[in-house]
Amino acid sequence: MNMFDGTTTTVDEGVPLPGFRFHPTEEELVGFYLRRKVDNKSLTIELIKEIDIYKYDPSDLPKTGMMGENDLYFFCKRGRKYRNSVRPNRVTGSGFWKATGIDKPVFSVRSGEAIGLKKTLVYYHGSAGKGAKTEWMMHEFRLPNPTLTAQEAEVWTICRIFKRNKKIKQDSRQGAAKRASTSNGKGVDGNKRSI
Repeated sequence: MNMFDGTTTTVDEGVPLPGFRFHPTEEELVGFYLRRKVDNKSLTIELIKEIDIYKYDPSDLPKTGMMGENDLYFFCKRGRKYRNSVRPNRVTGSGFWKATGIDKPVFSVRSGEAIGLKKTLVYYHGSAGKGAKTEWMMHEFRLPNPTLTAQEAEVWTICRIFKRNKKIKQDSRQGAAKRASTSNGKGVDGNKRSI
């Protein structure tokens, strides 16, 4: 509703809403957006687009998923590598997504229950075994399903895709090295400091 004359303003599809920032918590991604998608309950505004992310390299993904400042959000059905297997297929045109570590639970703040799972993946350019690690990362959110069969393996997920910020990581390592070298009373150059 327009504050000045009381009329309703509509926004054309594809036009970003001025001042709008999409920064959902993990609980909101799983408990609201993913739950509604799985239950087939639509929203009046499609904030998260549905796309098969595995048909694209991360840098080629449509920017329609750019809802955060640097994050891309997509609904995606997790495909299977083999027809009778629960193993997911995460191969793209020129690389693959590799899981790092185990699934981590996403908890509800109100009930304290695990309402979903989060898997962290890193994108590698090239083929498995010969791939080169890139700065692209993905958090794949899904609802928990303890008895997953091959037929149920193609479940809806929300994928948050982003580039790792290498500069911050390097700065924090340099800061840690500097603190370690000064903690023994010597400076970065190795000379004794008077206090």
